[in-house]
Amino acid sequence: MNFDKYESNIDFPNLINITNEIKDELDNERCTRSEYEARLKEVKIEADIVYKQKMLEYRQEESRLRQQFFNDVFIELGLDVLPHDVLDQFNTYVWDQGHSSGYYDVYNVACDISDLVLTAYNAGRKNI
Repeated sequence: MNFDKYESNIDFPNLINITNEIKDELDNERCTRSEYEARLKEVKIEADIVYKQKMLEYRQEESRLRQQFFNDVFIELGLDVLPHDVLDQFNTYVWDQGHSSGYYDVYNVACDISDLVLTAYNAGRKNI
């Protein structure tokens, strides 16, 4: 499995950098001290808005990549035949067990238990 395709091209937002970028524009403007202080408050508000938007975009991209990863894992391991509630529990378990070390370890945990999950599911279906 090619894990590179699950790497985000969006950098994690940094509020200080965003604030400094906006403030740099202010520093080039000519104004009185009181105007500068008033504008500086606006800069902080603007930076917070930009930061929250960038963080939302970052999280959405991370979520999209994670979902794509799991979809690819399900297909590769033959788990795509399982119902969504089983797949949700499978996702939760393998993510909790491996995500601190990255997608590679999540994949290894998924490989380790996929046969067990499929066997148990198929055995349960035979008894219905």
